[in-house]
Amino acid sequence: MNTYLKSVFASLLIICPVHLPAADFEIRTAVIGTVIKIDGEIVKGDYQKFIEKSKNALSVSQGNGKTVWVSITSKGGDLLEAIRIGQAIREMRIFTIMDSECFSACFFILVSGVHRLGPSLGINGILAVHRPFFKPTYFAGLSSRLAEEKYNQLLQESSHYLREMGVSDRLIDFIKSVPSGELVRVSSQEYDKEVGLQIPYWQEWITSKCGPELKGQELEDYKKVLGAGIVGEEAPFSSGYADFLKSKVKDQFDCKRKVGQETQVESMRRFLR
Repeated sequence: MNTYLKSVFASLLIICPVHLPAADFEIRTAVIGTVIKIDGEIVKGDYQKFIEKSKNALSVSQGNGKTVWVSITSKGGDLLEAIRIGQAIREMRIFTIMDSECFSACFFILVSGVHRLGPSLGINGILAVHRPFFKPTYFAGLSSRLAEEKYNQLLQESSHYLREMGVSDRLIDFIKSVPSGELVRVSSQEYDKEVGLQIPYWQEWITSKCGPELKGQELEDYKKVLGAGIVGEEAPFSSGYADFLKSKVKDQFDCKRKVGQETQVESMRRFLR
């Protein structure tokens, strides 16, 4: 993580001195499910907007039987508002996915999903981080001793949140080392290792309900079946074995979608009532 992205957006986590478009919230229906799309700067009041859109998404999800996702594109904004949104996402077991740019406060929302797709799996976007900070006009007015006390509290609270979301201590410590006037890109490999596509309990729970994913020889054989289908050729196995592999993958996918959607509906009803 040594490639610095110099940016005119010098203050992105709590307050941005450069004006950015306020976030738009809208509901979309996509292949992956019912999507709450967040696009723009996170500002105060966005938590309530998100709650209202979540109510709409719950209604749509109950009608189409699909899981609910939050898709986010943002250069940052109000950190405390982002944390409130992230806590709600986790409580409702909503999935998250980044779309294009996801900087600073956006990261705090992205990692809140029990299933969270970052800069991997072919997603063409940039994820970048830096440490939190206070509005300069406020922070400059504090004494040195009070500034130390307030800032240490801010780091503790933001670190505690990230730890609860399942972000590694190594990445948390790295974020705290990046000055607020700089952005550092998190690669797909770093994201998968230090954050993960699923939080551990969710991955283990879904596996216990739907069975383990293909691995070893079965996984390699399934890749060959898919490859043969793409080019219009016969798989190098008997049709019975190829159908078995495809059926196994489909059954597991259908199970995960069903369990995920039912869990979300129950969790969202409880949280939003």
